[in-house]
Parts: sequence; structure tokens; C-alpha cells
Amino acid sequence: MILDIRTLSFVNVIVAMVLGIAMIFIYTTRRTYSGFRLWLAASACHVLGFLLLSARDFISDFLTIIVANLLIYAYFQLLLVGIRRFWDVPPRKGEVLAEFLAMLVVLVYATYLAPNANLRIVLVSILLTLPIARTAFLLFTRIQPDYRAINTALGILFSSFALMMAGRAVITFFTPSITNFFDPSPMQAVTFISTFAVTILWTISLFSLHTKRLELEGINTQKELRRMVVTDGLTGVYNNRYFYEMGHMMALHARRYNEPLSVIIFDIDFFKAINDTYGHQAGDRVLIQVAAVCRRVLRDADVLCRLGGDEFGILLPQTSLEGSQAVAERLRSAIAMEDFLEPQIPLYITISMGVSITAPGEEDVEAAMKRADTALYEVKHGPRNQVKILPPQDMKALPVDQSAGAEIKPETPVQQ
Repeated sequence: MILDIRTLSFVNVIVAMVLGIAMIFIYTTRRTYSGFRLWLAASACHVLGFLLLSARDFISDFLTIIVANLLIYAYFQLLLVGIRRFWDVPPRKGEVLAEFLAMLVVLVYATYLAPNANLRIVLVSILLTLPIARTAFLLFTRIQPDYRAINTALGILFSSFALMMAGRAVITFFTPSITNFFDPSPMQAVTFISTFAVTILWTISLFSLHTKRLELEGINTQKELRRMVVTDGLTGVYNNRYFYEMGHMMALHARRYNEPLSVIIFDIDFFKAINDTYGHQAGDRVLIQVAAVCRRVLRDADVLCRLGGDEFGILLPQTSLEGSQAVAERLRSAIAMEDFLEPQIPLYITISMGVSITAPGEEDVEAAMKRADTALYEVKHGPRNQVKILPPQDMKALPVDQSAGAEIKPETPVQQ
């Protein structure tokens, strides 16, 4: 038993209308991306095209053949252009226009100049295969890790449909001529059934693609908001809030696994004089450059934060006092050797540093931070540009490394 072709055509209309209404609902109630309106237009072309096709023998051939097939062709082209827009792929207007004109010539020729239903089906199927195959190719070549499953499914769907349309052209070419488009035919039945099945599947897949993008943008927005909350806007390093949050987590981890956690607190020597002499914008540039030097010296696992003003804090996980002293010395030397120009005026910038470590049993970093701050305070009341170590009371204090500070520069920022 062969299904009635006109009925299948009308089923396509109903399916396209229902899915079109769903797309309109999403478009009017949710955020949509570039390309979605083209998918809406494609759905409208689908409905009108198959509606006119279903009216064959009741209204003019111009509407039911020429206009109907052009609308169905526009349906597939709009799907392709919409996906291009969604992925920010440049459109190919010349290609679309050339194929549209070719479709128009084919329809006019096979309808009026040399009326032949089989020829028209063969040529229309070939021309429809082109945008469908390009859609599949685009989906396969635009696969991204986050969209891999959806893009692959859509690519397979359109590839299968392109093969079916190409097969339709070949089979129809070798089939005896039909007198009426709606004459019972297994190939025609397969074509119409495949069309509304593909319509349902691609609509669901495009909804999934759109939803996935919304979901990923939501996640990225949350990450960006979180980054803004915990990041210093000037230097790009973490801020005071993140220092205490991460310090608490690291201290708990260090206590649980009996690992050392060191803390460095430092500030820029005579930073106020830099602001007063060269202006606050110059001071900002110095802060940015100091942060950049620190990022260059520190490990990825180390946490650099701007605590406020010209004061910075560093968390060194799994680092002993001796190790943290070595890190502090590398930082101090790197800053002292860095070229600071304001503008084209060389400045000599140094930092003073206090270092401590969390004591066994401490569940937070605040006590170690206070010790490091106390050590920094001592350095600032003596010769600056040095590192001072202040361990917990149950650990013997390490001496200040005087070798690095043997040659102390003047205690005001001056030109070199």
C-alpha cells in the first residue's frame, strides 16, 4: 500500500506549522542569537511551499509549481544561511543567487517550455541537494568541543537527507514518466516522509544548539562575574577578598596533609613619593609593572594578590620558610633590576618584604599574614629593599639576608 502523496504533503504543512509556532514562542520569550530569525523565515517558507504544493490541480501551476518549489528551495537555503550566521561564518550571496536563478530557469523550462514532471523532479532534487550538502559540510567543519554532539548529529542528519535527495534524482531519472506529481510512487512517499521527519529532527537539534549556547554563555558570564569580584581591576591580579578565601582553603589543605604554606607580604618602597613626584597615573603604571614582574617569577600554583594601595600578598603552597625566602629574594632582585620608565625617565624601584609560614594546626592564613606583616614593618623601619623572615613562635627565626641588601640605594625614588 502506497500512502497518498497529497496527504503526505499536507502533513508536512501541519508539522512545519506546529514547529514554527514553537520557534515563534522561543523567539518571543527567550534570548536568541543571530540566525534564529532566518530559521523562523525558513519555517515560514516551508509552510507556504508545501501548502501551495498540496493545492496542485486546484490553483494555477505557477503558484503550485514555480512559487512552491522556490519557497521550498528558500527553506533549505535559509537554514544554511541561518547556521552560517549562528557560527559567524560569512554568507555566500553570489552562490545563493546563482542557485536561485538556476532553480527558477529549471522550473520554468520543465513546466512551460518542455513540460516533463520527471525532468523537473530530477533537476529540482539536484539543486536542493546542494544547500543541504553544504549545510552538512558546514556542521562537520564547525565542530567545537562544547557543541560536538549536536553538530555531529545535525551533520549526519543533513548528510543523510542530501543522499536521499540525490538518490531521488537518480531513481526518478530511470523511472517511467509520471503524468501527475501526486501519482502514487514509493520514491515520492519516501521523499515526503523524510522531509517532515528531518524537519522535526533539525528543529529539535537547532533548539538544542541554541539552548547549549545560552547555557555556555551563562556559565561564562558567571565565571566573568566571579573573576571581576576576585580580581584587582588595575593590575589584573587577585584582590584582597580572594587572598583570604584562597588562604583559608590552602591552610586547611596544608593542615590536613601536613604541608607547609608560606606567606609573603611586600610593598613598594616610597610609593607615595612616586605618586607625589610623577602623578598617580605613573604610580598606577608602576603597580601594573610590578605585578607583571611577579607573575613572571612566580609559579602557576602561587597566588599573587593586591591587598590594597601598593601592598601585595603572595601565597606559596607546599613551600618551606627557606623556599619562600628564596622566592622572595628572586622577586626582590627582579624588581630591583627591572627598567621602570616614566616616561623615558628611568626610575629605581625596590620592594620590602615580610615572610612567614602557617604553624601546625592553624586553619587560616591570617596568623601567618600578621607575622609577615610584622616582619615587613620591621624592614620598613630599617634599611629597605630587604627580606625579613618571621616564623611562628615555636620555630626559630631565620636571619635577614643581608647580602642582597649590602648595597642599599637612596631611600627616595630618584632618576638613575
